[in-house]
Amino acid sequence: MPIWIRIVCMMLYLLVDLLGYRRCNSCCKISLMGRSCARTLMAVAYGAAVRAATLSGEGNDKVQLLDVTPLSLGIETGEGVMNVLIPKNTKIPSEKEKEFTIHDDYQTSVLISVYEGEGTRVSENNLLGRFRLSGIPRAPRFVPRFNVCFGVNVNGILNVSAEEKTTGHKNKITITNRKGRLSKAQIQKMVQEAEYKAEDEYHKKKVEAKNSLVNYAYKMRNTIKYDDEIASKLAAVDKKKIEDAVEFVLQWLDVNQLAEADDFEDKKKELESIWHPIIIKIYMG
Repeated sequence: MPIWIRIVCMMLYLLVDLLGYRRCNSCCKISLMGRSCARTLMAVAYGAAVRAATLSGEGNDKVQLLDVTPLSLGIETGEGVMNVLIPKNTKIPSEKEKEFTIHDDYQTSVLISVYEGEGTRVSENNLLGRFRLSGIPRAPRFVPRFNVCFGVNVNGILNVSAEEKTTGHKNKITITNRKGRLSKAQIQKMVQEAEYKAEDEYHKKKVEAKNSLVNYAYKMRNTIKYDDEIASKLAAVDKKKIEDAVEFVLQWLDVNQLAEADDFEDKKKELESIWHPIIIKIYMG
């Protein structure tokens, strides 16, 4: 190996904790200078060597160097679930946005908790910061909507903002690539642990099925209450049928919080079998 490449590698071993990660990607496989990037430090060192060779005109134009997010980034949602906006290994700079809603009636503010990690539950991830979005109009749960936007710039700085859609109220937080972030060793440990957590997927599926059922039930209730176009065309017998079905499911949920995902999915299908024919009849009538 040429001496100048060795010097670059030695310097990077000393500076890697300050500079962060450099992931390498070739057109065929992850391999630089004929050696496998089995360890992160070697990937850093060889990645810089290739960059230097490219700048000097000696490099291989088939090799590309990409900065990526080492861990997934997201916020806490219902029941402590990690809702990912930017997945692990996303090329940076990157920006992602999602729509969310409130889970309590007449809630006028919401706490946005920002996490990094691979666990399905936020308790297994690293808290980066929190901020509160206020000024949400008083309304039943699942009616107000707000957007959350994640942006990671080329320096690894994370900007998170939230905006309520009807009033335009906003708030945001900026998280640097050092403040509260995990070390290299902690990141590697978290990623390895996440690969073997089948229980996480089981828990996530169950929570998602439950939330989907709850959202669907309240969507039915809110539609017949607040959507004048549908409510005005709804026959009294159909309205009663919908109200009874929703009330039955909500009561069932109160005593079956620990039910399996399949149970939640079956209850949602029962609601759909009542809702869909009535809505089709309204629009075709």
